Amino acid sequence: MNATGIIVEYNPLHNGHLYHIKETRKRSQCDVLIAVMSGDFVQRGEPAILNKHIRARQALKSGVDIVIELPYLYSVQSADFFALGAVSLLDALHVSNLYFGSESGNIDELKTVAHYLDHNEVNTHIKSLIKEGNSYPVATSLALKHYTDFNLINPNDILGVRYIKSIESIGSMIEPCTIKRIQSNYHDESINNDSSIASATSIRKAILGEENSASIKHVVPDYVYSDLKIHKLTSWTDFYPYLKYKIISSGEYLLDIHEMNREIYSRIIKFIHLSKHYETFINSLTTKRLTKARLQRVLCNVLLDVKKNHIQVQKLNQGPKYSRILGISKVGQDYIKETKHKVRLPLITNISKQNFHYVSFDEQITDLYHFIDGQSRCKIPIFD
Repeated sequence: MNATGIIVEYNPLHNGHLYHIKETRKRSQCDVLIAVMSGDFVQRGEPAILNKHIRARQALKSGVDIVIELPYLYSVQSADFFALGAVSLLDALHVSNLYFGSESGNIDELKTVAHYLDHNEVNTHIKSLIKEGNSYPVATSLALKHYTDFNLINPNDILGVRYIKSIESIGSMIEPCTIKRIQSNYHDESINNDSSIASATSIRKAILGEENSASIKHVVPDYVYSDLKIHKLTSWTDFYPYLKYKIISSGEYLLDIHEMNREIYSRIIKFIHLSKHYETFINSLTTKRLTKARLQRVLCNVLLDVKKNHIQVQKLNQGPKYSRILGISKVGQDYIKETKHKVRLPLITNISKQNFHYVSFDEQITDLYHFIDGQSRCKIPIFD
């Protein structure tokens, strides 16, 4: 059986994602489609709006055959480690190719940019631009302008380049392929009533804000709309009281938190007492160099007590140590039966005493998430 991979978050799943799934199946002619999906916290350092089990079920309904969880130590990371973790899982499951969405839709350009990012000269230039006060994404874009006309500023292009670099770095035979995003941009904050596709950002803003939930009905599948109506929608606002307590009670121990430095620590301590609401707090922390996404990842680590000694770069570079199935179709089950003997990682379906040591950290995170959304822990995958 021929397998194709995609890397997703589905926060929430919308019609643009359906287009991506359908186009991937059409172009790849795959027998089985495998999605690596972030768990209960996503790459931008935010709790997912719906828990990972609900989103896995939605993925199966949308045409995915196997949903694999990207562990927290990779999902709430910079683009480099996010990509490395996801690509490593797909490689272990023997997918032939990876289809990702991008703003440019030009795989040759993205491969060229990935090649330039391996040059020491380019990386030295990036570091000097960061010292001048630029964020890493802006510094990378500015440095590359000296070598290529391609403007690496759009988030999906950036992730695409990281996927390509990760494929090369682990020596994988996966073929990277891209599908051009249509109709909406990643950062669009408003929903166009005349379009069936909207960004996940605009959908989250609509349903977590003052807007009527009906405003999103035409941009998400019916089953997703139903889930968004009946389930608790989770955001940083729900976790802010616990985050605030953790910050105030920890003091300088916060400096032991992964990705924390003295600059971020000082800003957190300065603004935590002045900020009644989460949005006020995060907006106060953000600077030209300290992006919202980077700061939110640090705050996730504070909330979940992820310390520097928990995460060693050398170990992260080796990729995830297990592969956990969150959801699987009948076709997916057939594929696992066919390939299980050659999958290079422990493959976890049911959580048991024998395999709990692999997933214990992510299950602690899930328990905290369910404390907010009121759901029960799911020990077995969703079957479709």
